[in-house]
Amino acid sequence: MAVNISEIDKSIDVAQAILDAAPVDVVPVSHSFNYFSKQRARPNKERTEADEENEHVIFTNPGQARSVEMRLPPADLRIGAHPQHNSPGSYRSNFETIPSLTLDDYQNIHTYLCLEENGYIPKVACLTRKHIDRVAHQFANLSHRCFRDMMCLVDEAKRDFDVWLKVPEGHTEFVNYRDKEIPVNCDIDIAYINPRLQLIQYIQTVRYDSDLKIVDLRHVVFEAGLPLVANQSCFDKFGNLRNIAHVGVTGSESNAFQNSLERLDDGTIIWTSSDFKDGQKLNGAAILRENGHVILLEDGDKTMAEFSARNLGAEGINAKTLAWTGNYSADACLAETEDKYIVRTEYKEAVRKQVYQIVDGACIPGPEPIFDPLRLL
Repeated sequence: MAVNISEIDKSIDVAQAILDAAPVDVVPVSHSFNYFSKQRARPNKERTEADEENEHVIFTNPGQARSVEMRLPPADLRIGAHPQHNSPGSYRSNFETIPSLTLDDYQNIHTYLCLEENGYIPKVACLTRKHIDRVAHQFANLSHRCFRDMMCLVDEAKRDFDVWLKVPEGHTEFVNYRDKEIPVNCDIDIAYINPRLQLIQYIQTVRYDSDLKIVDLRHVVFEAGLPLVANQSCFDKFGNLRNIAHVGVTGSESNAFQNSLERLDDGTIIWTSSDFKDGQKLNGAAILRENGHVILLEDGDKTMAEFSARNLGAEGINAKTLAWTGNYSADACLAETEDKYIVRTEYKEAVRKQVYQIVDGACIPGPEPIFDPLRLL
């Protein structure tokens, strides 16, 4: 059958005309990075030209990424530009500064004896093969072996898991669910012990609202019985879904604050700094746009937001010595194409790459627990 090329061209032209006339903007949503260092490309393999190329991807699920382009209505205003990990559908311009997490609440818990002393109750959770596969999908950034190690799956047929459950003592707010009283608006801890080492493997902290919707989930990873890192999926006060990698304390002794990181669809970085020293509870955040523009978020403490901005490269440079001044500078918040100091533009690029690596490597499972508290309570 002969193909009429002119008819195909006409159809393409019509389709393009429709797209051009549509009241939308074409927005590439991606971040650029190169995870291959100059010293090491791939294990046991020679470095190739492909290793030098920058990739342009976004997360579509935890641990999964692909190149993608979105068509959006022109009035679709978002924080940053297009927030990664936030609520799908109708995005909001309101954005809450969420405090960085500390590991203090998990420091003195190592074994099941510690759990007993701290009010945890032993439970048995039965996971179906389908549920285990869904959990593996949540942690798709882990290799199959790493996931098996995380879940201690020595036996592939394992279905019963020994866990430890804790509800805060004296809590009085409950919702009835299938003839059970479920505590809401409080933190419910679920600890999982490595059966071979008899040390805590991880703890997930879950919080339900009065509609029994999970509004906060913290995944705390342990190493040799000690809390190592915490990642969080939560909804802020504006209803935005946030996925946050908490990276602990950085900075000098005088400016040693808790820090956390997020990344948006367009590659924008959010850096939050929290000061809990001397009874203080100060939080501030700043964002680094893909073009190098730094913006202070206004709903937090201004001084802490400036510390976050400095971490992102918004620090002054002495024009004579070309040395960092050690102070926040509003003049340093400009886009990289407008900045005359190469050292600052290179710093912002290095921060961008490092934060992308941290966020991509974090185990942020989303607001769904591995072991469902509704089945354990």
